Order: sequence, then structure tokens, then C-alpha cells
Amino acid sequence: MRRVVITGIGLITPLGDGVDVSWGNLVSSKSGIKSINHFDVSDIPCKIAGFIDHDQNSDFYFDALKYIE
Repeated sequence: MRRVVITGIGLITPLGDGVDVSWGNLVSSKSGIKSINHFDVSDIPCKIAGFIDHDQNSDFYFDALKYIE
């Protein structure tokens, strides 16, 4: 038998980081789907995606430095 210890619950989603933020945005009917603007998509049919945002001006910005040194 293998033992598992859960030390916390966390989320990093296109709706934000953390359970409270992600859930709040979900129940507020916000969408994590946005235009792809961090690389050229002119040759790709799909121009939208759900991705973790690194743009500090975004509502769903993920700051990795809050968690990783």
C-alpha cells in the first residue's frame, strides 16, 4: 500500500491562481479564453486559447515569484 500526504490545495488556471480566485472568476462567468498574443498565430487557424497569463496588465496575471524563489 502506498501512502499519500496532501499538504495543500492550489490551482493555477486560465481564470487565475488559487482556489478562491479561480472559483470566484468561474462563478462570475468570466472566461479564461483569450487571444493568443505572445507568439505569431498568423499561420494557425485558431487564434484563441486558455493559457496561464504572464502579462502584468491582465486580470488573470500569474506571478510565479510569489511561489518560487
